[in-house]
Amino acid sequence: MVLRVPPSPAARRPSFGRPRAVRGLDQFDTPPIALAPLFEHEPLLSGLTTVCEPFCGKGNLAIAMRERGLTVFASDIVNRGCPDSAVLDFFAMTGPPPGCDTLITNPAYRCAMATIEHALAIGFRVVALLLEVNFLCTGDRFERLHQPGHLRRVHVLAERLQEMHDARHLEADGKKAGQSRMHGWFVLNRDYRGLATIMPVSIKHPTFRMPWDSPLLLPPGRPRLDNGNGYQRRGTSRGYVLARLARDGRADLAAQVESGALSVRAALRELQADHA
Repeated sequence: MVLRVPPSPAARRPSFGRPRAVRGLDQFDTPPIALAPLFEHEPLLSGLTTVCEPFCGKGNLAIAMRERGLTVFASDIVNRGCPDSAVLDFFAMTGPPPGCDTLITNPAYRCAMATIEHALAIGFRVVALLLEVNFLCTGDRFERLHQPGHLRRVHVLAERLQEMHDARHLEADGKKAGQSRMHGWFVLNRDYRGLATIMPVSIKHPTFRMPWDSPLLLPPGRPRLDNGNGYQRRGTSRGYVLARLARDGRADLAAQVESGALSVRAALRELQADHA
């Protein structure tokens, strides 16, 4: 009788827990939907025409950015099938491609810090990397990531980014696993030195912004930020509106909302009239 030993949980999973010696040169294909909230919320990408993608893999991000009308210089250390890409070791690059000062990619996690440092050192002005949120932590990154002050924003994805699996493992009949980790876009600006801003964004609703951008809740003189349709469903939770009414001294409206005599939206309209 032949005893069959079931594979360990680490062996069954497509990425997490497998040793580096088994993974080799990682290829985690990034779902293109990850790009939408980055381009929606990152002002440093406004007017962008040319971008470098040095860990392009099969081309998920490169193709999606080209569909946005961008010129993409795509490359990888080996040919993984990305159209119009070059075989190039990013760490052998001595400067950005001609006319390009922005890098957007999902690098191998183990070399993410080195990617940031090399990109800034060779002349990229803006660097946006898709990384696990816990990249914010560790003593080493406190010194290498935070102290230089170039980290401008972290756009934290509210939902887990599914369908990002180790392609080589799947090709070898490995099984998929649900994404257990949270990701975000880490945006660095070589010309910036200061505190980083943490911004929650959504891949399901990439154009949604936080309640303080709602035109009905803006203080006087604050510019209106909307999604271009003139109507926002943001900042209308009952608890938030009650807190705003209390801050604005409208206890009368708050009492009507609590009693059910006045709807939240009606109270918001009253606030808007107050600030008109």
